[in-house]
Amino acid sequence: MRVSENIKKDIRRVPAILAFLLAAAYGASAFASYHWALDLFSHFTFQYLISTLVLLPFVISLREWKTTALLVVIALFCFSEIFSVQQFRNPDTSGSTITVLQYNRHATQTTHDDLKAYLVNHKPDIVVLQESNPTVAEMTGGLREIYPYQSVNLNRNPEWLLFPLGIIILSRFPMEEVTVHGFDDLNYDNNYVRASVIVPDIDEPIILFAMHPHMPMGNENWTERNLELEIISKNIMQEDSSHILYSGDFNTTPYSPFLRRLLRKTGLNLSYDALGPIPTWPSFNKFSLLQIPIDHILFSDGFRLTRIRRLPPMGSDHYPLLAEFSIIP
Repeated sequence: MRVSENIKKDIRRVPAILAFLLAAAYGASAFASYHWALDLFSHFTFQYLISTLVLLPFVISLREWKTTALLVVIALFCFSEIFSVQQFRNPDTSGSTITVLQYNRHATQTTHDDLKAYLVNHKPDIVVLQESNPTVAEMTGGLREIYPYQSVNLNRNPEWLLFPLGIIILSRFPMEEVTVHGFDDLNYDNNYVRASVIVPDIDEPIILFAMHPHMPMGNENWTERNLELEIISKNIMQEDSSHILYSGDFNTTPYSPFLRRLLRKTGLNLSYDALGPIPTWPSFNKFSLLQIPIDHILFSDGFRLTRIRRLPPMGSDHYPLLAEFSIIP
């Protein structure tokens, strides 16, 4: 009899213990600004929400009201975070439209037939490729009939031989004033690309930014990534344009205070699906609930997001994002 009672007590403890661990993880994310390891906890807000919704029926059935209240509070905070920067899609496509493909190709890939076939068959207007290596440049160079305007920037710094931060931009529209900007205050070599894209039927060019910040593993790289986001924020704020796009593998999610700070300062919007941010990494984990959204296409108020979807990974550890925007003249 005692054994049975002890088992029941142990079973009743399990949801409470899980709720406590969940609260601890979510609580750690509140201090994401102070340390790189704490910042990692901030990226799983969607997973925290799902976990609370799974646990709630169990704790309610056990009449654990304090634990129930804790889970409800966590769920409300998570829900608020996920949708606080939501930019709902607008089905109105009455004006000019533009499609943008954002894709971290992964530097170790040396064959690109799948990506080439997609570009030839679907022809998105602007393509931004991170971790580009010479084999990517060779492939895209053969597509000049489709993409006559190309910017190829291959970072050859020895620090990044395995994972170069090269960026290739392809455009079906003329690109002018394409400039590559470095970061004087960083210990590692990195840069971002700024281009003016001339699109018919609008009076001003689209200002396109593309960058791949550092992977924030370890305090030094985390500090570098945060500086990169801060510097590009200041440069975007100096733009006198209502048509700005910023595409890249940001190495951070919308739940991190650093990306939220960039959005607040620049006034740019996130490209969301109807249910929230689209998870893009890692593609090798086939369980979507364990993936996080670190690839983004940000846009200014001169655009309306009409459609966004995730494409097959085509061998990369990232999923590509394809967004369609309606342009407000």
